[in-house]
Amino acid sequence: MYKCRLLKRSVVLSICLVDMTVAFYWQLWSFSTMCTEDKGLTFARRNPWNCNSYLVCMYGTTLPGQCPPGLVYSDATQTCRDPVPSELAHCGRSVLASLETACIQRPGWKFRSPFSCAQFFECKSQRPSAGFLSSSGKSSSAPSTSGGTERQGQRENPLQLMECPYPSYYSTTTSSCESFDKVQCGTRPKPKAPCDYIQYRQLCDSPHCLPCSQRHPSCVGHSNGAHPLPRYDNLYILCYSERTFDVRKCNSGYIFSTTKKTCLKNADVKLRNGDIRPPPLLL
Repeated sequence: MYKCRLLKRSVVLSICLVDMTVAFYWQLWSFSTMCTEDKGLTFARRNPWNCNSYLVCMYGTTLPGQCPPGLVYSDATQTCRDPVPSELAHCGRSVLASLETACIQRPGWKFRSPFSCAQFFECKSQRPSAGFLSSSGKSSSAPSTSGGTERQGQRENPLQLMECPYPSYYSTTTSSCESFDKVQCGTRPKPKAPCDYIQYRQLCDSPHCLPCSQRHPSCVGHSNGAHPLPRYDNLYILCYSERTFDVRKCNSGYIFSTTKKTCLKNADVKLRNGDIRPPPLLL
């Protein structure tokens, strides 16, 4: 498993992939990058991370194939045969390393993430890194706002995990961030609360910070419209489709009425039992 170290940016995340993603990308990836340099030809080649399978390239289109159990595909003979030690070196190569190689060949390429409908992977051109993880799981170093020292010749991982601004989702149709109600997520998890997005969990990393859910209230479970903010009688949230669209503050001398769903003069509203007035929330 790769350990994550989140960057202090709003939508750029570090790479954090686990073994389970191998099966996911086997189904997701069209493998088109494996044949682009040989368009116009028909041939077969080994799968970069699975010795038991191969890829058939036909005029730029890639079709995956599988050898019988116990056999491996040989580039030398173009057939499935008994394993040969000299041809097994690539078997331990991870799917992440193969994706990184494809990214170098196709900067700007984007594809969805299995972890969240708001996240996607993007291939970036290589340049000095500010702390992205390599395929070995080790973080490189370079000058950045968070400090660190530069390592001569160190390059950024070309495969970056990105996140759409809240509450957008990543569309596989347009390959861009779109309004959440216009995106078909399929099996991808659908984040709704602000703190379901890593960008909000990164905004305060001090041990003295309030929990994310208190700093960025959720509308999950609420109907459309205005709702009270627990423990704050002069604040309320605006919800739409269980997404938090705004946190608003009543004018001085007014508090939010849970029955009228609007701000009323303090004298006209009976405080809820147990309500207290903590320090103002940072909006």
